[in-house]
Amino acid sequence: GQGEGVVELLDAVPAVVGDCHNLPSGTVHALGAGVLVAEVQTPSDTTFRVYDWAKEYGRTGRELHVEQALACIDFASVAEAVRAPAETGVAQLVTTEFYSVIAIGSGLSMPIEGGRCLVVVGVDGTTTITPDNTTATVLARGGVALVPAGVRGRIAAGAGSRGLVFQLG
Repeated sequence: GQGEGVVELLDAVPAVVGDCHNLPSGTVHALGAGVLVAEVQTPSDTTFRVYDWAKEYGRTGRELHVEQALACIDFASVAEAVRAPAETGVAQLVTTEFYSVIAIGSGLSMPIEGGRCLVVVGVDGTTTITPDNTTATVLARGGVALVPAGVRGRIAAGAGSRGLVFQLG
């Protein structure tokens, strides 16, 4: 069927806990079964599907968009994993014109400086958002919270915990 042969052209990249993959627009990508990700993308209402993995997962295939995708694919794009530092680090993993991704390791914190919306994700353990002059919000693993641009305070990962902060704009 349409899209056959695409799989052989893809580079398989192992999914490793804690890795961050920056895939600019036009980068063909797919996730394997059982992989859980926090995906942030540039503003777009369009996804072009070049293969659907229907046979591999025993389901009915969805519409493919091979011609449209070929017009948009960046064939020179090479995606590389960025490894978050040891669990005790705070590091900016990715910076684009639309967002940045910051990892907060065990027992550490970062300021909420205001002026930009933040999306905070609890990765492991607990991640606490403490706005100035108000009650803290504690996120467990998989918890997500939006911090409005007008808020100032701190975001902290508990002992043995990890969190991600997506800074918008």
